[in-house]
Amino acid sequence: MSGNGTMGAVNLGNPQTPAEVMVLKGAFADADYTFTLTGFVTALYGSNSAKGIQVVHVAGQDYIHGPLAVIGAIKDAWYRLPAAHSQMAIPPLYPAGLLALVAQSGVNPAGFSVIGHEQIDRLDCRRFSGDRAVSLAIIKSLGDSGLPIDTIPAHIERASSELWVCADGYLHQVRLTVAGSTPAAKPLPFDFVIGLHMYDFDTDVGIAVPDPALDILLSPSP
Repeated sequence: MSGNGTMGAVNLGNPQTPAEVMVLKGAFADADYTFTLTGFVTALYGSNSAKGIQVVHVAGQDYIHGPLAVIGAIKDAWYRLPAAHSQMAIPPLYPAGLLALVAQSGVNPAGFSVIGHEQIDRLDCRRFSGDRAVSLAIIKSLGDSGLPIDTIPAHIERASSELWVCADGYLHQVRLTVAGSTPAAKPLPFDFVIGLHMYDFDTDVGIAVPDPALDILLSPSP
């Protein structure tokens, strides 16, 4: 995700130099996953590391890579993440989650139309474009899930959504754009692009438990 404008209480980037809001690279295998999160959003996790936030989730246990002083992970090492901090191990945006949001948004499939064919991941893919109503519904679902962007239709001047469905039957790519202005004494313009690329379906990604992993010592409750 990149762009410029107000996100929550923070103003990011500018039209000439968009900010890198969030970049997530990961692998997902049933309930297990691993991901690395970089960009501005890592500051919300209390991280200032150039490596970003690194997480592994295996067999119901979360692991996070330090240093992350805000939770007591002070070393450059892997830690077992206590249940009290499990929210830190949930990826902010991931394939199954995005698809669930699209399904829950109540979009009408008729709002998508085929606008072309492209090669992605060495496959022939159909490119679909969503109309404004579909795009607004998906963007609202993202906002409802916690993404701090303005999703009020009257504030959105431009909204678009594109999906790439390939010959293997899988959705391989998604791109959403939203731009507009939030009313204020001085209007607050925003312009963001959200992209998602999914590939290597049904591949054994081999997500393993980090070894060694340290324990985080939680301070006792007062």
